[in-house]
Amino acid sequence: MRKNEPFCGLLPHATADGLAVRAPTKEQRPHFTYFHPYRQYVDAVIQNRHCRILIDTGAHYSCIDADFAKRHNILVDSSPYLNTPQLLSANGKPLTVLGSTSATVSIGGYTCVVQFVVIENLYHNVIFGLDALRENDAVIDIAASTFSLGDNLVSVPLINRFAKSNILRTVHTITLPPLHEIRIPVRIASTYKLGPSLIEPLYNKFNRKCVVAKAYVEPHVHRTVCQLVNMSDKACVIPARTAIASIVHADIIASADTTDTTNTTNGRIWNTD
Repeated sequence: MRKNEPFCGLLPHATADGLAVRAPTKEQRPHFTYFHPYRQYVDAVIQNRHCRILIDTGAHYSCIDADFAKRHNILVDSSPYLNTPQLLSANGKPLTVLGSTSATVSIGGYTCVVQFVVIENLYHNVIFGLDALRENDAVIDIAASTFSLGDNLVSVPLINRFAKSNILRTVHTITLPPLHEIRIPVRIASTYKLGPSLIEPLYNKFNRKCVVAKAYVEPHVHRTVCQLVNMSDKACVIPARTAIASIVHADIIASADTTDTTNTTNGRIWNTD
């Protein structure tokens, strides 16, 4: 794993109007690290309240939304002498760190105390980052779609079906010639909250021939573009309104000053209807 490599140096970058894909200039690249992190959810109990936790190998710290903590009576230490990390959002802007807290987390009967960084306006309520994954000997089994803790002491299913709001669909019927690469417009669901996001391919019958490129986007309208490559020697026809990719919010990728190097899982398969 390479450290301190700019995210946009690895992936295509879509323009704000969502009508083109271009490589960002050096000045436009956000300075944070992204290593194709594995991001799925598990059901959990925090402070005796049921919730859904994001498992994110791209986040160096476990984080919790400030409003979520307040609603569930989780005390936050906001002492000015507290040594909290400086964290960046996916667009390179600093996140508002309000303090830290520790909370009891139970996943599949496995109970542990996790130290969280408290973030203002975090999109996901709770993020299980690399620190908690390491400390609790977590194992992500992609083939079995399971998440284990305590060195396989307990295992729970990963939740890998996206909500309708996270699905990107083709606008028109597309015919992609063999061994060709194109960029096509795709529709973002009207219920999706626009902001810095990650586009990734969905697993369906079309990706046996056509591959959707991963991309970082900042859409301002409910439409963007996807880059497709037909790797086969036959034309690929993709009907209009076909689900071809997922879009998820990119809350937090790394700390501003991290020098950590960690092996992460690169492969993953998403399912959709």
